[in-house]
Amino acid sequence: MKKTFFDLISVGKIFLWLIVLPQILVLLGEVVLILVAPLFNQTPEALLGLTGVQIAFTMLAQVAFLIIVLVLNKKYDLKKSMKLSKNLGLRNILICVALGLIAVLSLYPIVSWFDVLLESLGYNISTVGFEITSPFMLILGIVLLAFVPAVLEELVFRGAIFQGLKRYGKWVAIFGTSALFVLLHGSLQQVIFPFLVSIILCLTVFKAENVLASITVHFVANTTSLVVGYVGFGAILGTLPLWASILLAVGGMGLMIFLTTLLKSTAKPKTAEEVLEMMPEQAMSLRSDNGRLLRMAIGLAVIFYIASIWVGFTPPSV
Repeated sequence: MKKTFFDLISVGKIFLWLIVLPQILVLLGEVVLILVAPLFNQTPEALLGLTGVQIAFTMLAQVAFLIIVLVLNKKYDLKKSMKLSKNLGLRNILICVALGLIAVLSLYPIVSWFDVLLESLGYNISTVGFEITSPFMLILGIVLLAFVPAVLEELVFRGAIFQGLKRYGKWVAIFGTSALFVLLHGSLQQVIFPFLVSIILCLTVFKAENVLASITVHFVANTTSLVVGYVGFGAILGTLPLWASILLAVGGMGLMIFLTTLLKSTAKPKTAEEVLEMMPEQAMSLRSDNGRLLRMAIGLAVIFYIASIWVGFTPPSV
């Protein structure tokens, strides 16, 4: 019988695989490049410069998410354990679309200022895995960089990790999930937007009790970000003065938090057994043996994160 809820041990296992699996896939990808390059009389570096190869490497993280979701599907009832339902409702959909739009338009300027700060300190600012220079590439980007991550990342983070941590309190789950989300991004550049948006995504799932709500917000936010960058509107938002950017970010967060309170729950009434399953277990604190695997995964993630920061501040070779 499949499990209907996530606990701290399952959260630890999931996050550990989220840290390790992408590294394994990247290593395998690099080995394939080394083996294939001589067949085309090219160097691995030259092949890596091809758009198709760049896209493939960009999607390796999503492949890891997909593998984890498929494994979870064998052990868990995803509809119950992840709070997944196709019945989101028009009201909730409209609110989620608004949340996605506001997230990008209100946070984009402060993120731009943060990038400027990092760049002034010598940090190498990175962009998306492949350049979006045409309508076709924009559509491809929306599919690969907006839709796929929105579905897979939400199923794993707000569907599994958040639901597992929720047993220890609403705010522990919200800030814990958001911190893990930032760590997984592995970049000093990606701190502000992932953390703040993750808070909104968690509140969205908490209120709607349906991970489809956060999938919608995530997809709209990613799509808006790609479109804003493609049409050049991002350059305009990036010209706002710092004080205006801060006010816009604070106002945007406040508005988004308010909008999450307007979401309606789409969950069916819980049975007595489901209520008992979701009751906090005092014995299973985050410092107990049940949290050992999660602590180990966080430690490993911190090591990779520090390494990525070191690389980010390393001057690029000429």
